[in-house]
Amino acid sequence: MKSNVKKILIVFVIVIAISIGAYFGYKQVSPIITSVQKTTGLPVGGSKGTSQTNQNISSNVPTGNGTGILSYEQQHQNLSLLTNSSPMDYWISSSTSTATSTAFSSRIFYVNQNGEIVEIKGPLQEEVISASSYGTSQKIFQSIDGQKAAIKFKSGEVAIFDVKTKVWRDLGPDISSVAFSPDGTKLAILKYSANSANIYTLSLASTKTSLSLMASLSARDFSILWPDKNRIFLISKQSHDSIGQIWYLNINNKTVNLLAEGNGIGVVFSDLFNYVVEFVAKGPTDFVVSLVDKSGVKLADMYLNTISQKCSFSYDQKQIYCAVPYENNKETGLVLPDDYLMGAVYFHDGIYKIDVDTLSTSLILNLPDKMIDASNLKEARNQLFFINRLDGQLYVLKVNEQSSSQ
Repeated sequence: MKSNVKKILIVFVIVIAISIGAYFGYKQVSPIITSVQKTTGLPVGGSKGTSQTNQNISSNVPTGNGTGILSYEQQHQNLSLLTNSSPMDYWISSSTSTATSTAFSSRIFYVNQNGEIVEIKGPLQEEVISASSYGTSQKIFQSIDGQKAAIKFKSGEVAIFDVKTKVWRDLGPDISSVAFSPDGTKLAILKYSANSANIYTLSLASTKTSLSLMASLSARDFSILWPDKNRIFLISKQSHDSIGQIWYLNINNKTVNLLAEGNGIGVVFSDLFNYVVEFVAKGPTDFVVSLVDKSGVKLADMYLNTISQKCSFSYDQKQIYCAVPYENNKETGLVLPDDYLMGAVYFHDGIYKIDVDTLSTSLILNLPDKMIDASNLKEARNQLFFINRLDGQLYVLKVNEQSSSQ
C-alpha cells in the first residue's frame, strides 16, 4: 500500500468467551483517524491508473442527514430479519416463476437441522418444500442462477437439489468440494486419495453418475471454483501462517497453472469470472488488497481493513459489497483470518458498496447500535443477504434505495 495512506478504518473487536453458557465479551481498542483517497468514501482508495490527493476524514462514522447516507430510521426499515433459526448456509435462486409467491425478487433457501429444504417467503415466514434423510448441512454450493444446489452434509454425504423439480440426486461421500460450471450443465468434483487431489467433472444432463477425471496433482486442503467456462480454480485453505496458492486447470489442454500466491492469500471471485479481489497478508491483522481482472492484471489497490470472508460481488459484477468492522484491530493479538474462521473473534460491522468501475464508495449500513458481524454476503436484484455471526440468523438489506457515493 502507498506510504502516504495511513491504515484504515476502525474495527470493533468482539472476543467470544465460550463456557457453559456462551456470552460475548466486547473489547474496544483505540480508534484511529484515517487518510483515504479523495475520490472515495471510506475504505477504498486509488482510482484506476491515477494518483489522488489524500484527504483526512474523521474517525467518527457519519450518521446520515447531510452526509448522503440514509437516516437511521430508513436504514432500520431497509434491514429485515428473515429467520428465527440459525442456518449454516443458504442459497439464492433467480427463478422468475410466479408459481411461488414470496416477498423477494428472488427465491431464498436453506437447509434446516432435519435436512429439509426451507424456502423463505418473507421476514420470519418459511415453508418446508422438500425433506431428506441427510441430516444437518455443512456447506452449500449453488449454480450461478441458483436453480440447483449441491449440499454437503455433516454425515459426509453430498447431494444435489433441483429447485424446479424438487428432486434430490445423491453424489455419495468422500467429496471435498464441488463447483457448478458457469452454464450450470456440469459439476466439478474434488476428491482426495492419499496425497493426490483429483478433479472430476460430472454431466448433469445425464442420470449416470460416472465421473470424468480431468487432472490429479499433489495437493491438500484446497477447494474448487468454476467461474470461467475454460478454467477450474483450486484455492488453498487460507491461513496467515502459510503461503497460499491459487491454481487453475485449463480444461482444454488439461494443464494446471499457477495464478497467484502469497502469505495467507484469500480471493473473492465475481460469479462470471471477470474480476477478483485478492487479499494477501501483510501482518497479523493487515492485508494488501487488490482488484484484479481475469487475465491477472492488477487494476487498483484497495484500502480495506477487512477480510475476504466479508466481501462479495454483486450478481452483475458492477459492485463489491464489504462488511467492514468499525474499529481498528491492530495491536489486539489477533491473527486474521485464522481467529475469525475458528470463531475466536467476532466483529461489529458497517457495510459498504464499492463501484467496480470508479471505486467510489457508499456506506449503506451504518447502525452502530445494531450488533452485526456480517458473513456470507450475497446480492440479488438490489437486495443484499447475509448471515449475522452474532446471532446466526439470516438478514436482508435493501440496497436500491441507498444514496449515491459519499
